[in-house]
Amino acid sequence: MKKSDELKNPPINEVVCGVRFNPIYGLSAAYLGVLWSRFRDLYPCTEQKPPLVLPGEQLEISVGESGVPARVWFSTEEGTRLIQVQYNGFFHNWRRQRPDNEYPRFEVVYQAFCDHLDQFAEFVEEEELESIIPRLYELTYIDILEAGDRPIEAAMEFYFPHFKWNTLLDGVGTVDGLSEQLILTLPDGCGKLHIRVDTAMRTDDDVRVLRFDMTARGSSDDRDAWFNNAHDAILESFDQMTSDEAKSLWSGV
Repeated sequence: MKKSDELKNPPINEVVCGVRFNPIYGLSAAYLGVLWSRFRDLYPCTEQKPPLVLPGEQLEISVGESGVPARVWFSTEEGTRLIQVQYNGFFHNWRRQRPDNEYPRFEVVYQAFCDHLDQFAEFVEEEELESIIPRLYELTYIDILEAGDRPIEAAMEFYFPHFKWNTLLDGVGTVDGLSEQLILTLPDGCGKLHIRVDTAMRTDDDVRVLRFDMTARGSSDDRDAWFNNAHDAILESFDQMTSDEAKSLWSGV
């Protein structure tokens, strides 16, 4: 059976490479406007969003303080590529906006993240703002698995063969939603891998789906090595958790 990164039609809906760093308190709205001018040719669309905050983390600066907005998006016209910047984080996303959007593979997404982060670092240095001091790297994969006409528990068992429905609740009612979460400590001090499966409804066609999220977070002095190890851990987890039948479906067999 093929590995997940070799599948013809992987169920990947979004991939995010990111870094969280020590706060750059001087990164005001005016500076972010200047920053956008450097990305605008490729990322002509912009939006403001609430900040990305880790579980248990509190904002170290208020939205209005020093004119610092919560978080800004720079996105392509189609919306498949996205840069996110906030005073303590930088992220690059690839997003499937249409069924025919082809996933460009991890190496392409990661290289774009590195290139854009280098541009951001150059900007911060030229403007004599606080230096970027990484605290935490992040890699996220979001897969969308169609449940179709299957009951939720049957869809879970099809995609994840190790999941077994507890028939103790049969006769009590039908399953309308389900959430499963797992946190793994990665070897060699690479951090944690957060794995989560939730039921959801796809908004564009009201199709019931399972959302399969895997996020690795950790710190390292070697950025490339950390992302490669995190990528390997996510692929291995995907391969071990999902069924051969599902992978055959995604392989186009």
